[in-house]
Amino acid sequence: MNWNFEELLRKFGFGRDIDSSEEGLFRRILGNFFNFGDIQALWHIAIGSNAECRAQIFSATDIAIIIATVAYVIFPFDAIPDILPFTGFLDDIGLVSYILQRYGSLIENYRENCM
Repeated sequence: MNWNFEELLRKFGFGRDIDSSEEGLFRRILGNFFNFGDIQALWHIAIGSNAECRAQIFSATDIAIIIATVAYVIFPFDAIPDILPFTGFLDDIGLVSYILQRYGSLIENYRENCM
């Protein structure tokens, strides 16, 4: 299956493009709860900074799940609106926790070999 990751980002972002300026928002939302290296790796995986290396470590489905997670965190339209103090980020934190647990060893491998 041939995945178009940019199209996937647009789909989960309601047509809005994700660019490098969004990285600060992503870090700010999650930086107090997770290791900076993990957050930075998720960002790099999602935007395809090193697509060749990323493809050697992750399956296309895994990449799509990570991209959807990053898009979910960045965009304010989710299960618990981000405008609610603290509680608005609980769903984001839970989802990222799950991703880091599920792909922890692969993300570490990506950080060591691709970043």
